[in-house]
Amino acid sequence: MGGYKIEIITHNAKKDGAENYYDIVVDTLRSEGNDTPLFLIAPGNRGVAAFRRAIVHFAPGRPIYSLIPPRVSGKGHISSINNLANCFADAVDSRACMGKAHIAGYSIGGITAYETARVLAERGSSVSTLTIIDTLGPRWSLFGLLTMGFIYLFPDLFALITKITGDQRLVELAHDDRLISQLKLASKYTAGAWNGKLHMIRCPSPTWTDPVLVGEWHKLARQVITKVTPGNHSTIFLEPKIKELVATLDGILVENSK
Repeated sequence: MGGYKIEIITHNAKKDGAENYYDIVVDTLRSEGNDTPLFLIAPGNRGVAAFRRAIVHFAPGRPIYSLIPPRVSGKGHISSINNLANCFADAVDSRACMGKAHIAGYSIGGITAYETARVLAERGSSVSTLTIIDTLGPRWSLFGLLTMGFIYLFPDLFALITKITGDQRLVELAHDDRLISQLKLASKYTAGAWNGKLHMIRCPSPTWTDPVLVGEWHKLARQVITKVTPGNHSTIFLEPKIKELVATLDGILVENSK
């Protein structure tokens, strides 16, 4: 795990000293600093790695944590996005600086970040910023889940596509248990309103797709502020584009910490 501190938070009765399938995980990327902490919600295993790559590009002085969803959901304690958001909100509240926190989520993790911010606000905690990074509207979650299921059912077809294109992402995503877990919860999620600013960092896309792909966010949040970063859904967390993504996110944090 390198220099990262991993903390397993168990939400079911059975404790055996190791991670259970229903546990959420807090990955402390940076513990030092006096600025308002940032909590990044990962979409799955690839998101965990992406956040670790990003940490070196953030300005110093801010504690940063990655909140990681369970490997299995839909049973027991975590049976909805709201359940998961409450678990994440507990983790945020226990680490927030004077009750303040920045919340951000990447991909499907943006949906959980959105609900986590809503839960925190309902508790009276201060959400300094809420940012979603290349996250489609909640209604697209079912489509994502069906796509992953299709890849899983026809592995030979996608193995051939992977061999031809050299792109490992599709096959990896279909076997990402944390991603599938979160997609299952999000596919049944009905989002409530957010009475604040929603910062949205997006990859370039044709303007005509906005009402279809992200128009839902504009109906849910009081104000949506969009910034575009170079790259696509995967390359924004790879060098060299990751530097620009982090600079954009850092700018949002600093601007809204005054």
